Amino acid sequence: MLLYRRTVEALHAAGIRVVLDLPLNHGASGYERQAGDPKGLKPKATSAQQEAEKTWDSWNAGFRYWNFADAGTREFLLDAGRYWLTEGKADGFRLDYVRGVPHDFWAEFHAAMKSTKPDVFLFGEAWQDAAATGPNAEDIATYYAAVPGKGPQFDGMLDFPLQMVMTDAFARGTADASDLEHWLQRTAALYGEAGRPVYFLDNHDLSRFLAWTDGNGQQRLLAALGFMAALSSPIVVFYGTETGIKGGRAATGFTDSGRIAMPWKALDEPLIERISKILRTRAELPALTRGARLPLLSDDRVLVMRKAHPSGDVLVGVNLEGEERTVTLPVAAAGSRSGPWTTLIGGAAPVAGEDGTLTWTLPALSTSWAK
Repeated sequence: MLLYRRTVEALHAAGIRVVLDLPLNHGASGYERQAGDPKGLKPKATSAQQEAEKTWDSWNAGFRYWNFADAGTREFLLDAGRYWLTEGKADGFRLDYVRGVPHDFWAEFHAAMKSTKPDVFLFGEAWQDAAATGPNAEDIATYYAAVPGKGPQFDGMLDFPLQMVMTDAFARGTADASDLEHWLQRTAALYGEAGRPVYFLDNHDLSRFLAWTDGNGQQRLLAALGFMAALSSPIVVFYGTETGIKGGRAATGFTDSGRIAMPWKALDEPLIERISKILRTRAELPALTRGARLPLLSDDRVLVMRKAHPSGDVLVGVNLEGEERTVTLPVAAAGSRSGPWTTLIGGAAPVAGEDGTLTWTLPALSTSWAK
């Protein structure tokens, strides 16, 4: 605990907020409840009830599954959250396997954590690993809906549908740029105003993004990250992605092939710097992190959008072609600004013509930003 406290203090001193991974569906079967139950709530567990839980038991995972029909168990789990916000000084939680916990408990948890720390950030993982994009999106939408009489459940949800589409479009090259636009619009409609997706390219349960690529892997990764980082929502970069970890085989659904050691003695410093530039630029421009997204063009290989913000707009252009592509837009599509555009990442800046058009040449397999 001392090392944990020192780590949190150092991160806070550097202006970094700390988000802990908190599983509330299950705990270790060997957990000593008497020592960890200061209020004497005597939390109760059940045998595996859901298919996922039965699968974990078949792997000898050694879990106990909390009994949410028991009031003491629910209070025990709320206290666990409160403890890590107060004693642990955490700033948020990534809530694991939320599908294993009732919706009404998540609403209680949200209320209790906000009461404890009003600016806490709570986002969940709801994933049907054998299901397609549509069923996943519909399931995630249920966690953005407020529970009658209890309130909201989460501040955000990991967005598996767009992760699947980004993998197909950028890594595998099997989806169109218009599919990216379609899924952004479809999930926005499904999630509603409360929806705050947390975007990511890969994680500990999935094949690495680069495992799907067949040539031009880093170029595809930078294009995908540039697109994702231009969306007004939190993003997650999995450890090692920034240095080009490829991992094992590519497979749909759950796999642990990406859980490999960090190559500390063989870091790809040029790639790290290119990705760092994307993230630094994102942090500096409110249009990228908080701007309204205005679609301007999408077809099978190209997507262009404007991120609008009072501090200044940013144009975002995605080109999935293996060669550069020049697009032409009405100058009015770029907003009311005047003066030349400048490149932030990617190729040359857009150029306004005397004929009232804006011409932008996008490099092959890339995402470009201009302001």
